[in-house]
Amino acid sequence: MKPSARFRSLALCLVLGTGAAIGACTEGGETTLPPATDAGGDGAVADGGALRDGASDSAVTDGSVVTDGGTKTDAATPDAGPPPAGSTAAVANFGNNPGGLKMYLHTPGRVAAGAPIVVALHGCSQTAADYAGVGWDALADARGFYVIYAEQTTTNNFNRCFRWYESAQTGQGGEAASVAAMVAHVRTTAGAGKNFVTGLSSGGAMAAAMIAAYPSVFEAASIDAGIPYRCATSIADSLTCQAGTTKSAQAWGDLVRAAASGFGKTRVQLWQGASDSIVGPANLLELTKQWTNVAGISESAAATDQIGSATHKKFVDGAGVVRVETFSVAGMNHGAAVDPTKGCGKAGAYILDVGLCSAGYAADFFGL
Repeated sequence: MKPSARFRSLALCLVLGTGAAIGACTEGGETTLPPATDAGGDGAVADGGALRDGASDSAVTDGSVVTDGGTKTDAATPDAGPPPAGSTAAVANFGNNPGGLKMYLHTPGRVAAGAPIVVALHGCSQTAADYAGVGWDALADARGFYVIYAEQTTTNNFNRCFRWYESAQTGQGGEAASVAAMVAHVRTTAGAGKNFVTGLSSGGAMAAAMIAAYPSVFEAASIDAGIPYRCATSIADSLTCQAGTTKSAQAWGDLVRAAASGFGKTRVQLWQGASDSIVGPANLLELTKQWTNVAGISESAAATDQIGSATHKKFVDGAGVVRVETFSVAGMNHGAAVDPTKGCGKAGAYILDVGLCSAGYAADFFGL
């Protein structure tokens, strides 16, 4: 599929920060704000949210690598302990950070030994504080799991996009290695248990990279408006991939299998707005093909039903376990689905009130 001129403009706004460079990203007559700026000159995010620190937007990097088992090498001594129960705080030093990312950690209001971890990866033009609007903190407090918010810096990408389109960032190095180090840090300092990952848009594409590069670390993923793993390996590929690139299920699966060993257990949930003007809805089918192939199951859904405005499909293995499930939300544009009237999230830029709680369904899928 060749992207239209309008699609290329919108996609460039979100991948390269073109729109942000002139002040805003404009879509369909609606203007979305560029990344929050530092009003005080101390590098803190001046967005009115709860997540602030005084560090520079540039994170310390090194050349060390996090392995699939989460082992940190050549890393500085990490910060001690998680923040108090029911709060979120910046973690300035979580160890190895070759991708130059920032980390925030939410400790649930009630926490037990071995509490799970959900890694949450925001979309382009968002901060960690913005992405908290999807509703993960309230779920964590109610169900007892940690939430790690990885945050992109404007040093890496002016529009705060995770660099899902660069192969150096999506294997066991770069930004993916930084996220894996965050998980290792919380497991070590808080005694946390199983790990899960979720993300929106560029964060959704990076969530796919995390389960591909670290299959023994993550139990499952929930990907919102994402893109198949290794569809793009450079900026030149990214626009076509955002519109939707077609491959066979085998070809998509081979890209994942080439990333790391140890596949077999990872489960994947997929969300896509059927009217998404940024990440083409065709990506839902391509992601489904990729992850059903990795799971070794049929591309044909075992069950289909309607949940609100979403067409919901389940893809199961021989034991009847749901390995892949999909939500295609009619009339929904680019964003994560929330349902504020039922206490799920807060609508905002790329966080859309469509009467569906994507975070709640993800937590259920994770078994949290």
